[in-house]
Amino acid sequence: MPGVHKGWGTQSEETGWRIGPRALSWPVFTFDPQWRPMEVRTYDGTAEELSRFVISVWRDAYVGKMAFPLWTPEYLAWQLDLAAPEAREHLLGAWCEGELAGVLLGWSFPYRQGEQRHPAILSSWLSVRPEFRGRGVVKALKIEQDSRMRARGDGLIFAYRYFGSEHSLSKGPTREQLDSGGWESRRSGFWVRILSTVRASRWYLNRWQRRLTIVGAPFTRSPRAARDRDGIRPWEPRDVGASVSVLEARRRLASSIAWDEKSLSKHCSGFGRCLVAEVDGVVRGLVTWHVLQFVGATEEPVAIFDIIATEGLPDATQRALLDAALHEIKSQGAVLALKLRTGDVRALAMIRTGFIPWFSDSFETVHSVSGTLSPMLDHPHHVLWR
Repeated sequence: MPGVHKGWGTQSEETGWRIGPRALSWPVFTFDPQWRPMEVRTYDGTAEELSRFVISVWRDAYVGKMAFPLWTPEYLAWQLDLAAPEAREHLLGAWCEGELAGVLLGWSFPYRQGEQRHPAILSSWLSVRPEFRGRGVVKALKIEQDSRMRARGDGLIFAYRYFGSEHSLSKGPTREQLDSGGWESRRSGFWVRILSTVRASRWYLNRWQRRLTIVGAPFTRSPRAARDRDGIRPWEPRDVGASVSVLEARRRLASSIAWDEKSLSKHCSGFGRCLVAEVDGVVRGLVTWHVLQFVGATEEPVAIFDIIATEGLPDATQRALLDAALHEIKSQGAVLALKLRTGDVRALAMIRTGFIPWFSDSFETVHSVSGTLSPMLDHPHHVLWR
């Protein structure tokens, strides 16, 4: 059973934390200056409670300063599989005297690197209430996260550290971490497709980004709906086997999420959307996405592409499939669509459908809890952005 950090300890002047006496064989933590006990354990609240907590923390930190998504209860229940007790292993909360001080959430998945498979999590949604910042909450959450991954074996932890705004509370990996041999980091950015020029330009907080959106408007055509001859249709549960085969056949990828029928079925249904393209009656390509409200200067729906697997399709069908997805996304009211740039999609295919490569404004990071890591981020790979 994963550990619970609880009790009293002695303060470190550097971090406010020090490992103290052990109770029931688990490390003990506390923080100053109030000398109040803190407990780090599995988050056991509802999707509604979790969404309310995370959104309130992010609104407090970033409204009017930088853009951020509103993670709804429906989204969190879908992405984190909150209905499954075993999926909560990497959902961590820190409590101080019964009050929830912060959360660090992880989505668990198997990751393929060559012929190897690794247990992995995507670590995100870090949220700490302002009155508890600077007291070691983040450190305690990450210690417990590493401990739980270590218990699973040679685990990998993926994360993103946003540096595109001076207001971001995120920090990149330290030089000591990068020199340890257990960490890797690269600058990453997005492919961006504008779907509503006027609304998107009003949404951007940055004046320069607003102007760039307006300038690019004449070159952004409206996406076209799918035609019968293209063999494009919504994903159905009967497509799961063929869809997994499409993802397994992506030879351009040096590493990727190892999807199976169960995980892909969940991803392509519920909150997620998916289109497939058939060639001679067989599914040869698919795209998946979801739409969330993003807070900028205004609040607008924004689409996130998760999977674009079109290599097995003729060029014209590749373009038609992306166009059809963008058409549906626009009908959902989204002002723009984003796709993380990791080399998993051909640049020409994206440019042909109106995407532009946006600035690299985050660090994509991965570290191994075993302390040894084979480099992977500089090669084409596929992970989700969260």
